[in-house]
Amino acid sequence: MKPFAEFCQRYELNPATDEAREQYAEYQRQLELFRNAAGLGTDDEPPAHTFPCALGEVTVCRVSGDRFTVRDQRMGLYAQCEREHITVERWPGLPELGEAAGAHLVLSAPGGLRVVLCELTPDEAPRLAWFVGVKLMEGDE
Repeated sequence: MKPFAEFCQRYELNPATDEAREQYAEYQRQLELFRNAAGLGTDDEPPAHTFPCALGEVTVCRVSGDRFTVRDQRMGLYAQCEREHITVERWPGLPELGEAAGAHLVLSAPGGLRVVLCELTPDEAPRLAWFVGVKLMEGDE
């Protein structure tokens, strides 16, 4: 969040006016809405977000800069991993063949172990990739 003086300078507002204070209050409100919608956390809790999948939901929590926890309650899965071991993949559907679009979250580990959380909602895949900070892998699988 920008300090009030910097906000006023950026938007060429006079800091002594009610208009500047009102616009800054609106800026703070919009920023808070965005932080909540994006799952960016608050001072009291770490950033986390829940992503729907076919049979439930997957919760991803940013523990520190590049470290995350991933939970899937229906599978009883709890994993800790670093960003470099997370992949989000999405592929288009083929309606003419009756195949739906799909997406999944892949957690990998050195040595070849891969955990694939299948059937994420394809529309949520870009948001998940953004939250984790990885490139969305799109292809024809």
